Amino acid sequence: MWHYGTMSQTYGIEAHRDNAHAPRRPPARYLVIIDSGGTMVARMFLETREQVAEFDAGVEEVTVMASGLTPENGALGAEWDLPLLGHSTSERGQAKVYTLIP
Repeated sequence: MWHYGTMSQTYGIEAHRDNAHAPRRPPARYLVIIDSGGTMVARMFLETREQVAEFDAGVEEVTVMASGLTPENGALGAEWDLPLLGHSTSERGQAKVYTLIP
């Protein structure tokens, strides 16, 4: 016979741990919309140009993030050489770079 209280109330799912003391990753500063072999992708970067996310540029969240921001046209500067390694000069030239945090 089963008794209430003999089973964890988490239904086998571990509760989230307190991460108050864990170091937090800084927020993404740049949103780059770029063609990647015929598919538009959104890539997010920290201020250091370290990539922290990549996803389909057609999702609604991209529109929300870019709303009200004016993009820089092209990502041809030397600061983008390593972060966008693998993209052609043409792709980089047509990229839209949004600064999320001024």
